Parts: sequence; C-alpha cells; structure tokens
Amino acid sequence: MEGGKGIRACSFLFSILLAAVLLLSACSSLPKEQTPTKGKKAQAADFASFGREYFTEGRYKDALTFFSYALHQQILADNREGIIDSYFDIGRCHLELKAFEEARQAFSDGLMLAEKEELVGKQARGKILLGEFYLAIDNEEKAGILLQEATEILPPDGKQYTRERAVVYHDRGVLMRRQGDLEKAEELLSLSLAINRREKAREEEANNLYMLASVASAGRQYGKADELLQEALLIDRALERSLAIADDLYAIAIVAEKRNDDDEAYTSFSQCFMIYQAMERLDSAIEVLYRLSALAEALGDEENASRYEAAAQKLEQRGKRSDDEIE
Repeated sequence: MEGGKGIRACSFLFSILLAAVLLLSACSSLPKEQTPTKGKKAQAADFASFGREYFTEGRYKDALTFFSYALHQQILADNREGIIDSYFDIGRCHLELKAFEEARQAFSDGLMLAEKEELVGKQARGKILLGEFYLAIDNEEKAGILLQEATEILPPDGKQYTRERAVVYHDRGVLMRRQGDLEKAEELLSLSLAINRREKAREEEANNLYMLASVASAGRQYGKADELLQEALLIDRALERSLAIADDLYAIAIVAEKRNDDDEAYTSFSQCFMIYQAMERLDSAIEVLYRLSALAEALGDEENASRYEAAAQKLEQRGKRSDDEIE
C-alpha cells in the first residue's frame, strides 16, 4: 500500500511538472529576469490583472500570454493557490480559443493540485470549469455530473464560498436551459442572481440577466427577455465590457425580430456590428452584416440589402487573406 501511494505521488508530481513545462513553453516570450521591484507574487498579480482585462475584452491570445507570465511567477514563488488559479485562467483562454484538449488539461491539472492541497473552494471551481468544458463540447451528461459534484463539495452554510455557489447555480441553469427545463433553469439562474446582487458582483449579475433573457425568449416571453437584456446592457455599459455590450445588443436585435420590431432590430444590429468591427471580431461582424442584409430585404430595401451582403463578402475575403498569411 505504501508503495502504491509513493507511485501515485510521483505520478502526480510528474503530471504537474509536465503541464507546467508545456504551458510555459507555449508562451514564446516570457519576460527576462530583471532586478525585481516587486515580489514574485505581486508580479504574478499584476500579470493576472492584465490577463483578466484582455480576457474581458475578448482578446484571448493576449490574455493567455499574461496568464502564462503569472503562472511563471507563481511557480517561482511556490505559491500553490496562485498556481491553481493560473491553471484555471489559462484553461479558460484555451476554452474560448476552442483549444479543447489544452483547456481540459489545464483545468484537470488545477483541480488535481487543489485536491492535493485540500482547498475546497478551488476544488469546486475546478469541477465547475471542467463542467463548462463539457458544456462547450456538448457532453451534457458529464457536465451535469461535474456540476453536481461541485455543488456537493460546497458546505451547506450559504455564507461560505458564495462566488463558487453563484457560478455553479448559473452553470446548472445554463444546462437546464439547454435541456429544455425552462422552469428549473429560471430557478437556478435566479438563485445565482440573488447571490451576485447581494455580493455586488456586477459582471456576474449581467451574465445572469443575459441567460435569464435566453430562458424568457425560449418561453416566448419576448417582452420580459427584452427588459432583462436592457438591464444587462446598462450594467455592461457601466463596466465598459465591450464584448458583452456587443453580445447584449445582438441578443436585443434577435428578440426584436421575434417581436416584429424591425426598427429596434436594425438599430441594435447596427450598433453591435460597429463594436464587433472595432474589436476585429470578423466572424461576428460578418454574421451581423448578413442579418442586416436579410432584414433590409424583408423590408423591401434591395439596395441596402445588396450593400450589406457585399460588405460581408469583403470581410470574408479579408479574413481568408489573414488565414493564408498565418499558414
């Protein structure tokens, strides 16, 4: 038995070391060592802060670079909690970039270390993130199991681990929305919203409102969906979350179409297109242009319908040229 434990311990350490090597080697320009003006943990915190800013703006490759810098400093400081957080942040970037295996590995490594260190909150977060990974690849069964495990890890005292509790309620609500249980989805998302409002977690509150709008829209409650999205938009504007603002406007336009409010749909599509274009999110900008073209055609405006379609095709060619240059 002792020998088995030793083998497992060595295997665990090897997995963590290998993961760190792979993650750090993936970042081609780690900062060179200089005379430090701050401690390593403080430097890691600065890098992570930059990473979060880039992540919020949808600049996931830039965020990944800074989270990798943060991991480097956390490893040098042997800060186990910081290492875990860096793994999770790196995994979130990979997930958004659709590098699914890299995301799964980073989340798993962070969870493994959290379990070794017996950190309840980070164990729950690791399971939540793996649940989000499985949601992203449409494996709802595994996602449900992991989110339930995360719920069970958290102690019944609602005053502890409020952030993790709010996130797991939100993600379980997303899962219920996908599975068509709108009543349960609304119940779980409302529980998350109540926590985030109490904790004044504005970004998470906006995310809750956005998903509650999705539930309302799925239930054909378009007026309610619009109200929830307008509330989310106010928060995201106050926080200057550009990508979230564009996504809110896009959703508002979709709901407006369902309400047969073509003027609102046209205005909101136009606004979100400008943001997507400014952020150089070509795929999203192209999709909006095609929707504007279809809307103009439905309104009998053939000239603008053709203009929007031509603009979309021009952006598609630009994107193709960029891809060719990368290859």
